[in-house]
Amino acid sequence: MTNKITLKHLFNKRNKSPLIFSGIILFLGSYIFILALFFLSFIDKSVYIKKDNNYFILSKNISFLNTFKKDLAYFSDQDIADLLSAPGINRVDKIYISEFPCRIIVAGNINYYSEIFLEGIDNKFLSVDTSSFHWKNNAESIPLIISKEFLQLYNYSFVRSNNLPMLTESTAKLLPLTLQINSYEGSAYHKAHIHGFSDRYLSILAPVEFINWANNQYKPLKISNRVSTKMVVEVDEEAGKSFLNFTEKSNYIVHHNKSSISENIKIANLMILFFVILGSILVITSQFLLFFSNKMILFQEKVSIIKLTYIGYSFKRIKSVLFQYTFIIVLTSLVTAIICSIITIYYIMDFFAGVIQFNFHEIRIIAVLIIITCFTIAISFYSNKKLKLINMG
Repeated sequence: MTNKITLKHLFNKRNKSPLIFSGIILFLGSYIFILALFFLSFIDKSVYIKKDNNYFILSKNISFLNTFKKDLAYFSDQDIADLLSAPGINRVDKIYISEFPCRIIVAGNINYYSEIFLEGIDNKFLSVDTSSFHWKNNAESIPLIISKEFLQLYNYSFVRSNNLPMLTESTAKLLPLTLQINSYEGSAYHKAHIHGFSDRYLSILAPVEFINWANNQYKPLKISNRVSTKMVVEVDEEAGKSFLNFTEKSNYIVHHNKSSISENIKIANLMILFFVILGSILVITSQFLLFFSNKMILFQEKVSIIKLTYIGYSFKRIKSVLFQYTFIIVLTSLVTAIICSIITIYYIMDFFAGVIQFNFHEIRIIAVLIIITCFTIAISFYSNKKLKLINMG
């Protein structure tokens, strides 16, 4: 009975506190490391949304030279060919931009106007029903697709300052619209209507047929196939990293809806990488704390250890018991961190289920857990191997 009490005396309350504190640090480090490393593996693909989010707009980076030569911003036939051959890009097409001053006039109770620009994108790149999104010369009305962001700006910003009624998508489609186009020959008026709303592009879209016709009709220079400063591309969902690498190498600006994603990806990547490093540092720190806590136990319990050797315990046995107790703390902290991190991962994946694709997440979770487990246990064994009993002589 006395022997058993003497062994337990090595792990009294005073000696347990540093060990438990080290276990808490290990739990936090492992938890942060697992979460960060798991989501780091998705950082390149997280920019793609399951529905509608693998369409991007490319433009050339604007430099000081563009001030003197606007042609540098145009995409040449060779540029388009390079895009088509780039990894991960499925389809490419020009965005046709209006080259004339244009104003939209809303009649009825709203009675307001705004200067706008129009763009045209091939119907196969649009996210709404395009069965009636066409235009022929002398058509009664021009169909328009408007960004949902514009409707939100109208409802939540423009309405209050101008004392106008708020609009739903349904009521907005009923508005009588007129396009006023100013050219060298004077002003021309065309009836228009809202065909639909889209959250894919931040723009006001008209049929490509109308954009090309109007550009030739209202510009002195008649060009049937104008060059473009913007391209729309459809990117494969599995080609996030290769696509971004290509655009950076080619000095292209990547627009996704209303924002550029390249810088956002870099920032997110750095933030998650920071937490991976932070988790690693905490795990390593916890192991050092455990190592020094054990060293302190050996120093503070010198008398007890001597008594244990008198009753037949070897230094190797005492060191083994000390390691077993430490390993229990390590294993408890690690298992708790794994359980909590898995619960958190599945909660986050469920929360973003309709936004981000988490492909092969089971394999990734297993891989991350294997990494943190091997990493932690390897350090524990290494530190225990370096642990030496003090000279009792």
